[in-house]
Amino acid sequence: MTSEEYRRELEQQKQQQRKKRKRRKRKRGLLIFLFLVMCISIVAGLFYAPFFNIAQVYCVGCETLAEEDILKVAAVPIGANIFQTNVGELKRRVAAIPYVGESNVRRVFPNKIKIWVRECEPAAYIRLGEEYVVINTSGRVLEIRQDNGAYALPVLLGMEITEAIPGTVVRESVGADKFDTAMHVLTDLKNAGLLERTNQVDVAYLKDIKIRIENRIDLTVGAYDSFAYKLTMVNKILADNISAYEKAVFDYRGDKLYVRPPDDAQPNTASPQEELMPDNGQAGTAPAVESSNAVG
Repeated sequence: MTSEEYRRELEQQKQQQRKKRKRRKRKRGLLIFLFLVMCISIVAGLFYAPFFNIAQVYCVGCETLAEEDILKVAAVPIGANIFQTNVGELKRRVAAIPYVGESNVRRVFPNKIKIWVRECEPAAYIRLGEEYVVINTSGRVLEIRQDNGAYALPVLLGMEITEAIPGTVVRESVGADKFDTAMHVLTDLKNAGLLERTNQVDVAYLKDIKIRIENRIDLTVGAYDSFAYKLTMVNKILADNISAYEKAVFDYRGDKLYVRPPDDAQPNTASPQEELMPDNGQAGTAPAVESSNAVG
């Protein structure tokens, strides 16, 4: 083979390779086009097919809130496409309900919307002028009422609030320390099972916190120190040593709990002041109750 023939053959091979590359390129372009057409068809089917139109919206987790009220606030349009419905906006609407502490909204395919809520629990009232502001243990305003007869909850004294908007944390002028302490007190009362039995919590002086229980027990705890333990001790004394109708004054400003009749009580045979303490006198352990005389 001469050099000229070799050159021609090489040129033909190059032309054939270029034609093959062009065919492969056209084929690849066609496949990409068909794939895009298929994707567009699927998306169009998802967004416009009646199969994905919302047919039902339901809510779970309601306790005191009515499901109808939550659905009304969410305002999910029945018949709207489930993919075109803005779930994030639905979440914001539901979360704005004052009594909703946690919430979530999700699609349930092919045609349902599920709303989940966890309600806030009322913890106390705070006076604001002639009205009563209902708050939870975080200070979130749940509602504003004209009286305090709706719930068996304490009135929180010693707090001066300046603004109360349902769904937001109450604004107060007493300072962060007093506000935080008051919320901790409410939480500890709840954990001790005493919140619904408490009538008043006075945090006007943080070194002299006062609590009134069942309109018959006046408890002075002093500063917020070993508070949860002290409430556990008080609850045990109420259960084991104080009758259901007896009035008493509890002084727990130190490490020891002293119990005496109120100043206006009728005299009885019990000693005027009794010391009730755990065996070791130390906070933080389960108390073993003893007293020098039987209470009541």
